[in-house]
Amino acid sequence: MFSPQGLVKFALRLAAAVAPSLAANFTWRVFCTPLVASRPTHSQGEMLSQALPFQVEFGRHKLRCYRWGATDHPTLLAVHGWGGRAHVFGDLIEPLLKAGFSIVSFDAPGHAKRGQRTNMLEYSSAIRTVCREIGQVQGLLGHSFGAFTSAYTASKLPDLKAVALIGAPDRLEFILNYAGEMLDAPQHIMRKLEGRIEKLSGEPLEAHCTVKYLKSLTLKTLVVHDAEDRDVPVERARRLAQELEAAYHETHGLGHHRILHSQDVGDRLARFFAAAVRVC
Repeated sequence: MFSPQGLVKFALRLAAAVAPSLAANFTWRVFCTPLVASRPTHSQGEMLSQALPFQVEFGRHKLRCYRWGATDHPTLLAVHGWGGRAHVFGDLIEPLLKAGFSIVSFDAPGHAKRGQRTNMLEYSSAIRTVCREIGQVQGLLGHSFGAFTSAYTASKLPDLKAVALIGAPDRLEFILNYAGEMLDAPQHIMRKLEGRIEKLSGEPLEAHCTVKYLKSLTLKTLVVHDAEDRDVPVERARRLAQELEAAYHETHGLGHHRILHSQDVGDRLARFFAAAVRVC
């Protein structure tokens, strides 16, 4: 018996052999469809219940947004990763509030219902739309794909002073290759996906690099990563921090997702943003 994942891989390889265009379309749909978000833990749910919910118009849809803290405090925007939602930052909020910030997060496009699709350009557009709605945003806090997209968007936010990247991929090519390995997709199909990305973005794949996004900007940057991260190898984060001359904070034994539950990470973020934004 095939598992659901095994069945997808079998169907993809069969289609790739007899109908490459069909296989490429199918792979693109899977690549652009977020994973099902995890449910909030008890502590995340408690923090979410304390937020002020609001909505932001985004094309034909509305983005579900949440704010913690007073609106007249310096604002940080938290951007979740692929398959996440705003609640994933729940365990990091309290130290940031104590440091004098207001924090806003939102459920990214394609994450409201199962089976919806999105991509980095739409993610980035959503970040900018939320920022326009809430006014000045002094800091961006992103996790995983949300961190990568935050880096891509940073140059388009004139009030931004600081960026914190948690579990961040360093290249879009890495994200594409990771997806290809998960799907066991043939190389000629992945080349078609690369072509789609380049057509959509108007840039070659190698231009989509966290260092290139941030290197020329005068932003304070913090890279946070776990040594045992199985999704994004820690060596990439260490190199990223070095190339950006960024502050670096490494955890141990938390992996790619549990790092968002760490009190130590929350405290480190609070100290970083307080110094970068000069909150009293």
